[in-house]
Amino acid sequence: MEAFLNTPFLEPSHFTRLTLIFFVIVFLRYLIVSGVYHYLFYVWFRPRVAHRILNINPKQKEQLRMEIGRSALTSVIFAFSATGL
Repeated sequence: MEAFLNTPFLEPSHFTRLTLIFFVIVFLRYLIVSGVYHYLFYVWFRPRVAHRILNINPKQKEQLRMEIGRSALTSVIFAFSATGL
């Protein structure tokens, strides 16, 4: 534990590694949560909640890619802020 606390995290190599670790954690958490949500409400419970879904047209692949890309960008921002703290 002492070796971890004495690590100079402001050096570029350590800063980059730590930022990458935070990015992977945040982005994987997003993918897991959104994947579980999508599976539950659009696949498994679809017959039960179909009357509550506002947009009945399925999302286009391009829209999904754009949303995932923006979430990745947000994850980068959170990773930099977590590393900076």
